[in-house]
Amino acid sequence: MGRIFNEVWRRYRDFFYVKNMHGYAWKLCASSTPPWCRTRAPLTLTTCSEMVSELSTSHSYIEGGDYDMPKPADCLARAKLELDYAAGRYRIAKIYRGQNEEELYRSPLTEVGVDAHEATTY
Repeated sequence: MGRIFNEVWRRYRDFFYVKNMHGYAWKLCASSTPPWCRTRAPLTLTTCSEMVSELSTSHSYIEGGDYDMPKPADCLARAKLELDYAAGRYRIAKIYRGQNEEELYRSPLTEVGVDAHEATTY
């Protein structure tokens, strides 16, 4: 992970469009990868993106790598769950409908072929 972090740091140091890095003390970021970054996701999504965000430029991004990020709708149920004490399990209290014509905002529980519905109140 440290090698990836160092490469991101070096590329911004060498290729950022202004030498003064918007006045940010870029060399201070170069210490090392935080010890809690043991996989690619936290390294990319937190450490590297936070470091680059310090440059305060709107068109600098950190993404990709050797892992597949789940699509937002695939990793979110887009529903409110409540504990059903009598049954000893959770039930769907509300399904958030989303906008299924947009991939980013679709709701997987309202897709065609999915038989999910809000539980009736007791």
